[in-house]
Amino acid sequence: MTGKKPKGGAGSMPSTYASSGSASRAGRNRPAVGPAQEKLAAIRQSLELGSSLKDAERLRAITRLPPHEHIVALVRGLDRDPSASAPWTGDSRRAWEDDPERCVRRFVAALEDRMRATVAAAVEEENRKSLSPAWRERDLLNAVFQRVDKERHGKLTGDCDLSMFMRAWGNAPAPAPDPRGGSTRIHVADDDDDDAVIEHVEDSGTGAAPEVSVSPRRKIGKKPVGVGADSKVGKKLVGSDSRLGKISESAAGLSLSQRLERGRESASVLASIALRNDVSGAPVVTQAAAAAIFVKYGYDRDGYMPYEVFINALLSAPSRLLGMEPIFDAAEAGKHGFDAGDDFAHDGKIIYPKCRSTVFPPSEFDPRNVTRSSKAPSAELELEHCYGYAGLENTAPNLFYLTTGEVVYYTAALGVVLDKDKLEKKKRCQRFFHGHDDDIKCLAIHPNREWVATGQLGRRPYVCVWDAITCQQLQRIVHPAGMRGVVAVAFSQSDGGDHLVAVNTDNAHTVMVWRWSKGGDAAAIERAKTVAGWRFGPEKRLDRLEFYEESAEGAGGGSGGKKKSATSAPSQAMLASAAANDGAGDADGAVAAAEAAAAGSAAAEAWRHGDGTYELVGEGQGINGLPPMVYGAVWNPFPGMEEFVTYGAKHIKVWRKVKVGAELRWVGEMGLRNDGLRVADCSQRNPGDPNTGEGKISAAAALAAASKTSSRPGSAAGAGAAGVSSPKPNPALSKSMTPLSKLGPASANGSRPPSRPSSAARRSLAAAAAAKPPGVGESGSKGSQVTVGGENIVSAVYVRRDVIVTGFPSGALGVWTVSHHGADGARCHPVHDAVARWTVSMAQRIVGAHEPGPRVNLNDGTTTYGGVRAMTMRADGATMLTGGADGWVHTWELADGTIAVVGRPKTDGPGKPPVERRRAVLLRKLGSSGETAGPNSFKISSPYQNEPPPAFRAIDCRPQDSSQRRAREVPYEFVMGTNKCDVWEVEYKRGIDRPPTIGVQVYGHTADLYAVASHPTDPDVFASCAEADRVFLWNANERTLARTAPVGLVGRSICFSATPVPKSQTYFPDWRPVNRKDGTACDAGHHLAVGGKFGKIAILDGVTLQPLVKLKDVGSAVDDLKYCGGPRAMLAAASHDICVDVYDVHRGYTHLSRCRGHMAAVTHLDWSLPMFPHLPAERILQATCAACELLYWEPVSGEQVLENQRDARWESWTCAQGFPVMGIWEDGSDRTDVNAVDRAKSGQATFDEKTKEIVQADRCAGGLDRAGYVVTADDFGKVKLFNYPCVFNDAPYREYKGHASHAMCVRFSCDDKRVFTAGGHDRAVLQFVTRGVRCDETLPAYTPPPEPKRTWGPIDGGKAYGWIEEKGTSGGAGGSERRNRRAPPKAIAGAAGAEEALRLKREAEEAARAKEEKRLADLALGPKPSNANYGQTSAGATGTVAGLSAGIAKRDVADVDKPLTAMAAQQQPKQQPKQQQPKPRYPEQAR
Repeated sequence: MTGKKPKGGAGSMPSTYASSGSASRAGRNRPAVGPAQEKLAAIRQSLELGSSLKDAERLRAITRLPPHEHIVALVRGLDRDPSASAPWTGDSRRAWEDDPERCVRRFVAALEDRMRATVAAAVEEENRKSLSPAWRERDLLNAVFQRVDKERHGKLTGDCDLSMFMRAWGNAPAPAPDPRGGSTRIHVADDDDDDAVIEHVEDSGTGAAPEVSVSPRRKIGKKPVGVGADSKVGKKLVGSDSRLGKISESAAGLSLSQRLERGRESASVLASIALRNDVSGAPVVTQAAAAAIFVKYGYDRDGYMPYEVFINALLSAPSRLLGMEPIFDAAEAGKHGFDAGDDFAHDGKIIYPKCRSTVFPPSEFDPRNVTRSSKAPSAELELEHCYGYAGLENTAPNLFYLTTGEVVYYTAALGVVLDKDKLEKKKRCQRFFHGHDDDIKCLAIHPNREWVATGQLGRRPYVCVWDAITCQQLQRIVHPAGMRGVVAVAFSQSDGGDHLVAVNTDNAHTVMVWRWSKGGDAAAIERAKTVAGWRFGPEKRLDRLEFYEESAEGAGGGSGGKKKSATSAPSQAMLASAAANDGAGDADGAVAAAEAAAAGSAAAEAWRHGDGTYELVGEGQGINGLPPMVYGAVWNPFPGMEEFVTYGAKHIKVWRKVKVGAELRWVGEMGLRNDGLRVADCSQRNPGDPNTGEGKISAAAALAAASKTSSRPGSAAGAGAAGVSSPKPNPALSKSMTPLSKLGPASANGSRPPSRPSSAARRSLAAAAAAKPPGVGESGSKGSQVTVGGENIVSAVYVRRDVIVTGFPSGALGVWTVSHHGADGARCHPVHDAVARWTVSMAQRIVGAHEPGPRVNLNDGTTTYGGVRAMTMRADGATMLTGGADGWVHTWELADGTIAVVGRPKTDGPGKPPVERRRAVLLRKLGSSGETAGPNSFKISSPYQNEPPPAFRAIDCRPQDSSQRRAREVPYEFVMGTNKCDVWEVEYKRGIDRPPTIGVQVYGHTADLYAVASHPTDPDVFASCAEADRVFLWNANERTLARTAPVGLVGRSICFSATPVPKSQTYFPDWRPVNRKDGTACDAGHHLAVGGKFGKIAILDGVTLQPLVKLKDVGSAVDDLKYCGGPRAMLAAASHDICVDVYDVHRGYTHLSRCRGHMAAVTHLDWSLPMFPHLPAERILQATCAACELLYWEPVSGEQVLENQRDARWESWTCAQGFPVMGIWEDGSDRTDVNAVDRAKSGQATFDEKTKEIVQADRCAGGLDRAGYVVTADDFGKVKLFNYPCVFNDAPYREYKGHASHAMCVRFSCDDKRVFTAGGHDRAVLQFVTRGVRCDETLPAYTPPPEPKRTWGPIDGGKAYGWIEEKGTSGGAGGSERRNRRAPPKAIAGAAGAEEALRLKREAEEAARAKEEKRLADLALGPKPSNANYGQTSAGATGTVAGLSAGIAKRDVADVDKPLTAMAAQQQPKQQPKQQQPKPRYPEQAR
């Protein structure tokens, strides 16, 4: 029935039982208006407070109450003295005092079961006797109530009161109980009979339904026919020797048709139905029991209940009964659960948008859980460790040492700083930068080796500059919309890192040069702020965020417990640990400025200067094509060189700042590669010998080269030869830049103005979109955007001021020279002269430096070799390391010399072209033949057996510390990142003369990561599997990989067995389970099931990963696996076969059933606890599918369970649909946004394997039954923590970031102390620690952010006054950690502060003098650590070829052509003309 419910319906049961009743409350709370009201109030007070009243007095007082209050008083047991008698439900006094609602509900449920059984037995007996199905249960019970109704009112009213209800169920004085147990029978009389005939018969003792005897009467004509000829109607008892199932004697001699007719006419003549008495012999349907039925099904003010409602509810099928429940349609309002103003005590069906199936609250659901769900969770998470390294898709180096010896890299959306020493000591070893909200694609190190720049993808991509020591953000540079992402970044070197180049992933690969801190390093330090890794949500709940606290005296209904504000002010509700908002949010000033840039034409150029703390100083097009075409950027580290290079697909481009008209602009020139026959090649020589190219050029080759060169327009052959003026090259430049060929030599008076390049990024994009991408065959033509004769360049490093070494996919190395020319076309000095144009060409190619390695896929669908993608210079400036895809790391010695190349073709007649000698750098591979473990060559094998060696994607050498710099020692340690997403380190712990230690510091996954599984008993163990043929077993306490093994299929899901599986020679003959901690043999062990992306399931040993069984029943992707506990362990597999397969674990994974009926691929599974204590193997399986359908299954038979499982207890809850997780769906979310759910185990019931009983939790969150916490993982890479059950619409949560892709899985550890998440395409596993989730731990104390300190004064130094907030008072942990970075002293007001100001001034002068002395001492020792420890670290500090000199002397143009070795000999320490103040640094820390 869905109409309006009478008073006291199901919705009022909780408040009725838990409170003192609305009528009594009304009597106490407002004054009586007359004598009658005063009398009723006195009666109510006497019943509630009068403990000395006798039962008779209480009963007399109750009868004086109005009928509706009379019913409530009976249910509450006010008709008896609670201290002298037991509760009417039969429960203990303590159970009644603890929860009377539960006692009443349990009694009513048992009573209804007995009523159904009695009516069913009566109908079956009558139909058997009449030889026809003449009766239905509904008709039989309706006839009884109609007879009682007619006798009471003289007509049918459809209502009954308590006395009528009790009479209908035969509540008459019963005979003494039979010692053998007895039951009452129904006696059926005709219309002339006024009373029911009850017979006490022997109980069969089989536990069957109560026996019922029916004595039908009928009239044939005018003569009544009874049991005998002399029987009197309604007076004679049925004979004691008659038995059920026998035909009455009155039926003797009657024909079959007469018997059938008698059965049909025997309806509507029942007087009563009596239930079996309880053990004491007392009737079951007492007044209190009848009153409880009335409260459940509703009654009016006069105490009448519509018995048709009761009959329909009692005898309807469960599914039909659920259809009669009141409906709470949240979907119509677009809500996901309860909201303010709703009835929290609603116990009917609920419809909400994200679930196709209707859901129901538990029968004993506490409405205070809704109130708790509407509050922010008081528990919290904290990121502890990140497993993985982004080495699969990076195109530029992304792994560097810091001055502290730590290593910085990125994974997913996190900047990670790893302390290897702490990792070895099994301590917490990582720090994180949370300033990004999407995939980080590049990383660069500042010359001070303490600051880092990272760029990300996004609708409005940005670059973050942050301090790797404190993980504080120094700057955020937001790029305009349409840039898609930042693929490469690099800090300038000669000016101490004041500039930053960033390459975008738009089609034009726009190159932007930023002055990232207009106020210098001091302003960046002052602006530093902590970016929190979490926030409260959703936005609409932040106006007044509150926590839920357990109340000392629980209140019923939806009032809940005490409310405590989560913030001191609503505006500060965003964060608890820092005053700053989420660093990646739109509230950041830089992002707000970038959003304003797109608002209108007036602010179209606002992105160039952002919030005013940074500015764009140059931009241009890198290369046009499908990104990424530019792989990386490298800044020239040598003193005075304002130059950088970008490289990538078939090109290399050198950028310099040149004077165009009256201003300086950044302009790029493409490199020109000489023909392969005119490049010095050492492939036919010993790679260990210096390459000079002499004696290798044949006459035929020279002629062929001459013919090709003469026909190639704009060739740079012979450019830079001594004494020969080379023709102008024909470079291909950005469409938005002015080519140098068009600028031409400026006149002396500057009368011819040069062309001005465009500066708008969108104009670059429009030009790039309109331009046709050049093909490979177009190289060398005018306007070409590829290097002539180009080959992909995958790495680059400056080894000299004008020499670049690059790596190729083929495994070869290229040596490129940069020639600088003045306005007159003559070569000039790149630092001291005005450079008007420049060319870069490859002069040397070293084939066979590395093997090509395995093929890799490119973004355009083609494949290429891995080649040499990692190279770096050592701190000595004389040796270089290269890492290839062949797993080798080689050391190369750099020496200045000349090489032989084919010269310009002769024009005065036939003959061979001359062989020219060009100045370059000679590379010689160090190390002896067969050397595999250093000190010069290292062969790195895969940590996984039977797999190819790793391909290196990044390499960096440890920088010198102060002691090594004084002793002129070179550290030989280096760190490497591989395409296996691992980080390796080569370290000389025992000295350079001893073999090094080579090991993996970070392990990772090489494919999309979909699943993690926590061990059911060991909190330190969890497993993961990616879409690769390998499974990983991790140790969460030691934060490292414990074991890995191939699994034989592409993994998609993973799960540990809930209980240990005993070993069996029959089903697992080769299995020998062992203990994880000590390796000893044991009789049982946990299994690990892995589901495949393309079907099949592999069963492994949970410790050794030994393969045990492979199941082939599933033919498509297995999205979820779940084991249930004992005593009958089963495994359920949810797959894209749109079904659930169930296996018997103890019988060798015998296939039990296949559950069919879902509409789409099944996504999540959960097992219930045993449904019955005496049948512990009986469980229910719930499953959800991609169509958001929630279904229940009987696992053994595979049949669908249609009854709602509202009161079932679940071992776990990982389904995204269902009543307890309605509120996890945020407003505006899609049905696929939430990928994974997991409920904490604290506060939930468990099944004890030993006692075979369900054990209730001792404590629950907030003091509420089944209350706890739940975490989710969504499509936006966020991990959210909610209160459980989460049933409030758009419930508040704590949101944690770190993943850059879809977060695909989330799991609590078995002790709820950790949370593990899988990041999908970012291939990262994040490990969080929990605080406050466990019920036995203290909730973390919440401290609101401090109020900012402010003073009243002139806000502009003039007449405008206002509140001035002091800088540096915002929350964050970085203020005390900014070592040696003191802010300038603030003014001290008053005359009393003059002495203090003078003291501070003297201290500042002493500090400046000490810093200057230290700077001069460092200049005498050599260069400080820089990007490669061979370039300039600050203004005035320089590096040389050998890394020994300290300056550059100004030389004539003629010195340019001298050998570099001679130039190095002439270099002397000399102060630069424009001396800059040294940058602030942390104190250098020795290793």
